Amino acid sequence: MLMSRSTLFHVCVLLLMLGAVTTLFVLTQSYDRETHHRRLLDMQEMKRWEALLHQDLLRTRAEFLPHYEGLMEAKEALLATYGVLTKGPHQILNIGSQELDDLLSAYGHLLTDKVEMLARFQASNSVLHNSVRYFPSGVKGLVDLVPDKVKRQSVDRDAGRVLQGMLLYIQRSTGERQHQVLTNLAVLQQWHDRLLPEGQDDLETLVSHAHKIIESTKTLDSLIPKILQMPTNDALDQIDRAYSALQGELDSRAEFYRMALYLLSVLFVLYIGVMLLQLKKASLALAKSKEGLEQQVELRTEELSETNVELQRQIGERQLAQQAEAQAREIAEQASRAKSDFLANMSHEFRTPLNGILGYTQIFKRDKSLAAKQQKGVKVIHESGEHLLTLVNDILDLSKIEARKMELHLGTFHLPEFLDAIVNLAQVRADQKGLTFLYMPSRHLPVWVQGDTKRLRQVLLNLLSNAMKFTEQGSVTFRVDMHGEIGDRRQLRFEVEDTGIGIDSEKLETIFLPFQQVIDGRIRAEGTGLGLTICQRLVNCMGGKLHVTSIVHKGSRFWILIDLAEVTGPIEQKVHDGRYVVAYKGNVRHILIVDDNIENRSFLSDLLQPLGFVVTEANTGEEAIKKAEEIRPDIMLVDLVMPGMDGRAVAQHIRRSSVIQSMAMIALSANVFEDTQTQCLEAGFNDFLPKPVLVTDLVHVLGELLDLEWVYESEYLEQGKTNSSTPTLILPSVEELGDLLDIANRGNISAMRDCIQRLSQTDQSLQPFVAELRRLADGFLMKQLCAFLTRSIEQKRNQERHA
Repeated sequence: MLMSRSTLFHVCVLLLMLGAVTTLFVLTQSYDRETHHRRLLDMQEMKRWEALLHQDLLRTRAEFLPHYEGLMEAKEALLATYGVLTKGPHQILNIGSQELDDLLSAYGHLLTDKVEMLARFQASNSVLHNSVRYFPSGVKGLVDLVPDKVKRQSVDRDAGRVLQGMLLYIQRSTGERQHQVLTNLAVLQQWHDRLLPEGQDDLETLVSHAHKIIESTKTLDSLIPKILQMPTNDALDQIDRAYSALQGELDSRAEFYRMALYLLSVLFVLYIGVMLLQLKKASLALAKSKEGLEQQVELRTEELSETNVELQRQIGERQLAQQAEAQAREIAEQASRAKSDFLANMSHEFRTPLNGILGYTQIFKRDKSLAAKQQKGVKVIHESGEHLLTLVNDILDLSKIEARKMELHLGTFHLPEFLDAIVNLAQVRADQKGLTFLYMPSRHLPVWVQGDTKRLRQVLLNLLSNAMKFTEQGSVTFRVDMHGEIGDRRQLRFEVEDTGIGIDSEKLETIFLPFQQVIDGRIRAEGTGLGLTICQRLVNCMGGKLHVTSIVHKGSRFWILIDLAEVTGPIEQKVHDGRYVVAYKGNVRHILIVDDNIENRSFLSDLLQPLGFVVTEANTGEEAIKKAEEIRPDIMLVDLVMPGMDGRAVAQHIRRSSVIQSMAMIALSANVFEDTQTQCLEAGFNDFLPKPVLVTDLVHVLGELLDLEWVYESEYLEQGKTNSSTPTLILPSVEELGDLLDIANRGNISAMRDCIQRLSQTDQSLQPFVAELRRLADGFLMKQLCAFLTRSIEQKRNQERHA
């Protein structure tokens, strides 16, 4: 009975201590460091967006921007982050501090007022921008309506003074400049009664826009100080201090609970130790009373000792085996890393010269001035370079598969179009060898499926290429059929059969081994002997199987079975146009090429300049950043491997820049591993192109990133143009050239751009002249612009004299 009471007492004490430990542990969780850190980051983010909003506000006012993406993004980000602090999972509203709640509410009112002022600013700035854009064209239209040449010169002089004064007033809206604008405007209005009705209407519209500009400028100049002086940043600092004080109290309280938990845990362990000691004493007393049982225990202990010794020996052997296995694994991993490093370096060393070789062969293939013999030589060089590139790619693919780094990229595609593209490529090869090519698709094939199109295309093209390579006469047949279906999965059978040399049955076991080739007395296969090896392993990666049967001198039959999921469509399909691109429409675009290799820069420059791009080169990362900030190009082509600052460092620097962070960038690299492409996108690049750079890929990416409308060779020839490097420039009339020269001498870029836009829309034959005019105007090269127009006037007069 006494033992039972003692046991019950100990159990009660243990339960009480366990409950206290649990309670203290829960109390220590009242302060969550991760949530606290997240809240601080949100408040810092709001301060950053406040600064960006003010910066974008001043930039919009200073540059008269009609778009407000940056301003609206900062505003929306402020509102979203404020919503997270007040309503999100990490909110600081209603967490136990009335002062903090009041500060948050006050900041919300300030933020609402700021958003309302931003809306007023946007409306006034839009009115100002529209009136400013109209004003130069309005002045030009008013002057053109004056029939008398003498009056036109006077009106042009008075209108020019109004325009000049208005531009100065917009840049700095002082009272003196406003008075000057109104004075010049009053002088211009004196012509009202001496103008035709159409001119009077234009004059009244021009005066109306002038007053709109003055009023909008006043409104903007009054709104900007109010927005900038709103104490939102101070309110955030007060919120930060109040929140930090509250969290400091919680941290101190949690620290006290942790200390109490530690002491109680120590007492709990000591109490358990005392109980165990008492149990040990009781066990000893019981052992003394049962000597027979003790002997049995001793015998059993000896047996267990012997068993333990045996277990220790086995454990030791197992540990030695594990150590040997770990050493072997480490050696294998080192060998794998060395192999990967070697392959990466090999790929880079091969691809770098191939970039120049294949780059210039692509340019020469587009040159219609080369003779047939020269074209044939260029074709041989290009095909040899592509063959070498194929060998490098085969070795890299095999390495990826062996290292288990080959990843499948599933996507939805249109199966009939996918197969038609493969058949078209195979038909060209068959026609070249004089073979009969048969394509036999089943009527029951699915239309839209999901799979890795790149790897499936690689396997099918390799099988078709091998079939035609080892077939001198006869036919090659390509069959596609349904083999089975389970749910939405469709098992497809792709079969390639030829009438070629065939394969001996003894060699069928070895054709899938690396570097094995079919050798015949008449045929020696080119390549690395990796094609079938890669095909088999890619098919295995896709969950399929590759089979083969063959009869010597009769032919071979390869077929694969692959499961593809049938999905619904359609989705947007990319259209690949095989025509040559010779130019683009719209404004002149500026490209900065960054590469320490002069051959690579020359290839890209020689490719892009004839298309109408303005190209600037840089051979180091530091020089690239300096030139990018000076000329602000539309896009940059950046090599990744450069001495000093490499390509990724350049991209990271530009994305942190407040001036050029939104500029598009394309990474160029001879390292084609997937982790390299992922690192480029994480560094801030918009896209990645492997070396050697294909012209079609580069044109496609430039068109996507710059939103270009390309002009193809057929369209260019239809318009009466040629591919000559020195085309005859078609010029407008001498009168129009004189007006353009007058605008250029006055430095009126806005009016010049309006004239350029009008010329580009009126006559397509003037596009080369308009492109040069736009390039000089966009670069603010006023001296060169005046010289170009002067030469154009003299050239036009000479053309008219000889006509």
